[in-house]
Amino acid sequence: EHKKNHSFSDDPSLNAIDIVVKASQFWIDKENKESMTFFYDLMKYYPEINTRMYAKMDEDALLSIKKWLQNGIDEGIIRTDTDIDLLSTYLNNHFRKGLPDLLNKPGTDIVKTFQFLLDCCIRIIVNENGYQYYQEKYKNNYPPLKTTKTKKTQK
Repeated sequence: EHKKNHSFSDDPSLNAIDIVVKASQFWIDKENKESMTFFYDLMKYYPEINTRMYAKMDEDALLSIKKWLQNGIDEGIIRTDTDIDLLSTYLNNHFRKGLPDLLNKPGTDIVKTFQFLLDCCIRIIVNENGYQYYQEKYKNNYPPLKTTKTKKTQK
């Protein structure tokens, strides 16, 4: 059943950007609600099993990220001037370690936090064609980062 839920990753009509956005939305909608309590309990009561499970999840994630990056490169939307091994490790850590750290901040929302991390990820890895596609198709879902307005000093 878990594989069936991710069938969009094999959809030839979707490019690498579409797939990562859909996978993120799936996680936000389904996985987050069903698994947060499970992972907390696993970590608390079965730390050894938790450690082995996360090692396996990291291994699987790295393979998936590498495949996803290569597909995006082949599609002409992800930068070709990067080391796929380094980038896949960075992206895995970006979500795996960044999400819990950010969620520990007061007033954070898991959906906004995850969308922020996704937006950062996409902006790092895409080339000009990928960025243009991302902005045209998803800019309403993931608005540009807010800027800080500065007050003009009077002389």
